[in-house]
Amino acid sequence: MLKVVVQSRTNEKFDLECTLPSSSPDWFNLRIDELGEVSAQVKRSICSFPPVAKCMSIDFMLYTCDGEILPMETWAFSVDEEEQRTVWADDVKSQLYLQLSVMLRSAMVAARMTPLHRLASILALLDLSF
Repeated sequence: MLKVVVQSRTNEKFDLECTLPSSSPDWFNLRIDELGEVSAQVKRSICSFPPVAKCMSIDFMLYTCDGEILPMETWAFSVDEEEQRTVWADDVKSQLYLQLSVMLRSAMVAARMTPLHRLASILALLDLSF
């Protein structure tokens, strides 16, 4: 999930089919080539898997040409421990897999649309003020 959110901000175009062939090795029907820099940072940040922390966050920073660092936004991820203790049947596992694929695709769309929504809101305010 962390990699999907970070890599969705790289401005790379993804052509994803709605249904992939059953012979496809892609997890969650989502094919994203990993960026080495993103993978290395995630591996440095998460020492053990699954992470022991109950909450993880991603901070998006803007590095300016003046050498300043401006925080842009923070995404927080948490796990409900009560839901984690559920025993899954085989048919429920396939449903969970489908729901995870929808969640990952939704996270990608949300990560890409958030800056656009902010820009559109600011431009709408500027147009109203003239």
